[in-house]
Amino acid sequence: MKRWLILIVFVVGVFVKAPAQILPALVRAGGVDLSAFAVSGSLWQGKVQGIVVNTSGTSLFIDDVAWQLKPMSLLLGKACLTLKLDYQKLPLSSDFCYSITGNISLDNFKASSEVAPLLEMLGFPFPISGSATLTVDHAQWNPSEGFVAMKGQALAKDYAYNVANEFIVLGDYNIRLGHEAGKLVLDFTPSQALINLDGKVLLDPLGSYYAHLSFIPSPDASVALVNSLQFIAARQSDGSFKLDYKGTF
Repeated sequence: MKRWLILIVFVVGVFVKAPAQILPALVRAGGVDLSAFAVSGSLWQGKVQGIVVNTSGTSLFIDDVAWQLKPMSLLLGKACLTLKLDYQKLPLSSDFCYSITGNISLDNFKASSEVAPLLEMLGFPFPISGSATLTVDHAQWNPSEGFVAMKGQALAKDYAYNVANEFIVLGDYNIRLGHEAGKLVLDFTPSQALINLDGKVLLDPLGSYYAHLSFIPSPDASVALVNSLQFIAARQSDGSFKLDYKGTF
């Protein structure tokens, strides 16, 4: 027992004093093509002004990363940190673990943003406003299989759609988060909105996505609102509108 206490004290002491520049090097050693800029602090608690991650020809730019390491996780062959960062001006926070085999897990992930910049980032041609919150209770990803676990939800509130230069409030939308064939799945659940959404979006964290959605107008939706859907989706014989859309981010 005494030896374990000495080892724990030694590990904690090393990571309090070791420079933060070591952490990007450890991530690169795990096979991730990563560049870090303006690194400061220690392995225990540090900051990075900018990170670039290159994956399959796609570059992800992340700003203002701050972390606090959980040193005991190193005894289990992984580095677990509490992370705060900005991605595309979107503030994010999470408990993050990265193993020496390249496996990644997220817990208690939280993010919130206005809808417009998210749609702009994804390349959706929708004139929509509103706010969105995302909560991930637990997620796991590995390099060979992609997502192998995902539990969470997203809530979009006060969606408003621009019709003839006037924003019409559609309502709120609930989205379940899951995984399918290694990809993140956003599954829309029924709501009482003026335009209901049915279907799902499959998202690859390496930078691509596919949306398969049906827009289902409610009886209270105006003729102008319903007709405007034909500019973004194909009208169906049952009165709904179908959207199949691929893109990158």
